[in-house]
This record gives sequence, C-alpha cells and structure tokens, in this order.
Amino acid sequence: MARPIHADAEATRRRVLDAASQLFSAKGLASTTMREIASKAGVSMATVHHYYGGKNDLYEACVAAMYDELHTLRSEIQRAVMGASDLRDVVDAAVRQTFHFSRRHRNAVRLMNRTVLDTGQLDEKRRREFLQPFLEDGGRVLGALLGKPPEQMRLALLAMNYLIARFVLNSESELKLVTGTAEDAPAEEAIQRVEDFLVSAALDLFGLR
Repeated sequence: MARPIHADAEATRRRVLDAASQLFSAKGLASTTMREIASKAGVSMATVHHYYGGKNDLYEACVAAMYDELHTLRSEIQRAVMGASDLRDVVDAAVRQTFHFSRRHRNAVRLMNRTVLDTGQLDEKRRREFLQPFLEDGGRVLGALLGKPPEQMRLALLAMNYLIARFVLNSESELKLVTGTAEDAPAEEAIQRVEDFLVSAALDLFGLR
C-alpha cells in the first residue's frame, strides 16, 4: 500500500524542524543559515521555505515545539506524583520525571538555554505564558505547604531548573568525570548518581530534611 502523501509531507516537515532545532541550539539564530538547515535535513532550500517561510519563522516554530514538549512534561509530572504519599515523595517523583524527560528532549533544553544565552532572557510571550505561571503557582503552592515565603520557593524552583538543565546537557563522558564514575562503567551508573543527587538537592532547597 502506498504511503499517504500527507504522511510523507509531515515526516519532511518534522525532519526540517529537528535539523533546525539542533543547529539553532548549537550555533544560535544569527550563526545558522537556511542552507545548513536544508543540508542537515536532506532537503532543498525551497522545501524549507515552503514549510516554514524565512529563518525567523522557522526559529519560532522550533521554540514553539520546545514549549509544546514542556507542556507534555507538566502532564507527565502530574501523573508521576499522583501516587506519592507525602511531600518528599512528590518532590522525588517530580525531580526524577523532569530529569528523565529532559534527557529524552535534550535538543529542547539546549534551544532554551541558547535563547537565554543569546538574549539574556526568555522572550516576553514565553515569560508570560510559561515562566511566570510556573514560578507564581509553584511558589505559592510550595510556600503554603511548607510554611515558607513564596518568594523563597520561587528561587528554589528556578535553582532546581538550572541544576537539572546543566546536568542534562553534560555528555556521558563528562557525567562520569563529575560523578567519579569509572570510564569503563556503564553510563547509566553516572546518570543514576546525578539523578539521586538532584533529588537530594531538591529536598535541601525546599527544606524537607
């Protein structure tokens, strides 16, 4: 049976978006060319322009896709913490789920960090739609549960976000180095050490031990 035309078109669109995300996260918007994106995706420049218009439009599509992934993370965290019996278990489940998810979506994490590196901030739309409610809601809920100032909890949330992102961006060889894991040991050993450390750091930051 022939493959539906729309399926091939969607696969091509996804390939272009993935290639662009990788290049934008590695080089930034200004240093990435449409020719490089087309070459990496294995398509013509005309195809890239057909699906996404200009470079700025393609960059915006990459950023939008990144935030779609972050909304998926929010749903996964909610599912992960549903069975938690106390607040420490909630933090444990949320941190581990965030770490696992972020490792599976490293290009999105790189792109977010590249955006901040290039401009010093998230764009206003994303600050309003994502960062602000994340900090306000998280700070308020944690503050009420722990009897701590919401402002303190906002900083703790952001600090954990930075910690997780930094470890996610480490290569496996660097993770082995920073965790003191033997070079010939499985990478999972270093990853598990980092994951356990992140949970421990979160419990300390939130004053849960």
